[in-house]
Amino acid sequence: MPPPKCSYLTSVNYCAYFLLSLALVFTSCVTEEEPIQNPTNKEFSLELQEVKNWFDKNKAEFNPTSSNSQAREFSKDLILPFFNKEPDWSKFTEYYFADGRKVYEVHISNLSGIMPVEFFERYGNQNDELIEESLLFVSETNSDKGFTVLVARYYSFGAKPKGMTYHQIPEGWNGQIDIFTYADRHLRTITIEKGQLISHTRYQTVAEKESSRKYSALMSCFGSWQDFPYFGDPMDGSVAGPQSVYSVNCYFSGGGGSGSSSISYDGGPDYGSGGGGSSGNPGNPTGSQSNDESNNFCRDNHCIPFPEERDEIIKDPSFQGTNADCIFEKLKSINGFNQVSGRFDGVTSELDVVFKIGATEDPTATGQTQWMGSTSRPIEITLNSNLMGRSALEVARTILHEMIHAEIYGAIKTNSPTTEDLSFRDTFEEYTKRYSGNNAIHHNLMADKFVKYMADVLQQIHPQLGGSAYANFMNYPEGYPNGVPREFYEALAWAGLKDASTIAYQSLSAAEKAEITGHLIKAESGRKSCN
Repeated sequence: MPPPKCSYLTSVNYCAYFLLSLALVFTSCVTEEEPIQNPTNKEFSLELQEVKNWFDKNKAEFNPTSSNSQAREFSKDLILPFFNKEPDWSKFTEYYFADGRKVYEVHISNLSGIMPVEFFERYGNQNDELIEESLLFVSETNSDKGFTVLVARYYSFGAKPKGMTYHQIPEGWNGQIDIFTYADRHLRTITIEKGQLISHTRYQTVAEKESSRKYSALMSCFGSWQDFPYFGDPMDGSVAGPQSVYSVNCYFSGGGGSGSSSISYDGGPDYGSGGGGSSGNPGNPTGSQSNDESNNFCRDNHCIPFPEERDEIIKDPSFQGTNADCIFEKLKSINGFNQVSGRFDGVTSELDVVFKIGATEDPTATGQTQWMGSTSRPIEITLNSNLMGRSALEVARTILHEMIHAEIYGAIKTNSPTTEDLSFRDTFEEYTKRYSGNNAIHHNLMADKFVKYMADVLQQIHPQLGGSAYANFMNYPEGYPNGVPREFYEALAWAGLKDASTIAYQSLSAAEKAEITGHLIKAESGRKSCN
């Protein structure tokens, strides 16, 4: 194995710190955006305001000082030059890790200018739109330390998704997530391809005793020396650190599987984790978690889970290549499912869903959604094979309707609820008190909360499913879309919700019900083919 290239220095890490500090001095000293001055910003929740107050009080303790410079120099972990970080408190997300710890993720307004070498070589200086950085405030409920503060840096190899957060990987995303302590000590680099976890990497300044190791039956790790992995981007040019680091790369079996395995390692003091006291250096809150190697990467008795892969849509062979499959893809192309699920308390299922075409328990039902009794099994949506000859817009309505059933199951059954999931559960509990049976509970909830949003999606998808021809066929005077009344799409959303137990529907007048029925009869005349 080769020694570090700057061998005339006694510490590779010191070399990295010196060279990058020189190269990035202008980036480190750029004028910072002024923080929010109003300490009682009404957009903040009370809890987030407490996080902000805690951070403002303890911020000085997070910065590297002379008292911990020796630890930075001789740490075996890669440590980058320290960058001051300004949180934008108006851009935040709240969620929970699976062990119950709450996380506040707050956008960083000033980018560090650090990026992976491969990323820089591909995108050059035109990369700001593909980089996002956040602070993760991880609550430590069983510790007096308050929060552990981590830095997440997201590098998108391709389009950057909207609202990137650590806890869930965007569907189809290609990129890299780097996790650092607040003091810019590298913890992990996580590689993601097409929304799936591929590998995670730890950079060290010394080699491990073994070049490869089997950390679990589902993960293999290999170590080797490599060139310095990061590139600095100061205002007057770019200089990379001329040194080698020892890289430990661990690959997930099958190219994915958050929750399948992880790596644990020992280390020295972590000067990037927060302290909650009025004095003293910040330490590592231990919290209630242990070095569990099933879901997390751990250090110093503190574990952070890998991000979760977004729920997967599985297509049964009976569904693949069908007209319904084509309609599903068109709904997906306009972000139709997220438009509806995101409208009510941010419901987002973390569970897999499988689509089938076959027999339904009720032969008159256009589709059914089944919770299979465990989060390890996908929710099953079955479209009635005997009723697949309906118009494409009607089939789109059925798919949308059944996906909402699946989203509801996902929100109430997930083992890793977000703040929005917990809020939704409170609402759902109110419906369970008022109605009996899953259909009655779900349908009353959908009737009260989702009809207008379902109508929005159906109105948007109609042009791809023959909307213009439909308008001409119906002799609407203004054609499509202005000539097709909004009530037509709302009537479609009511299909499947006309149960005797659906209070909102039963409360409609006879004339309103007759109008809905008339629109549904017209919908039957729509184009049947997806294309």
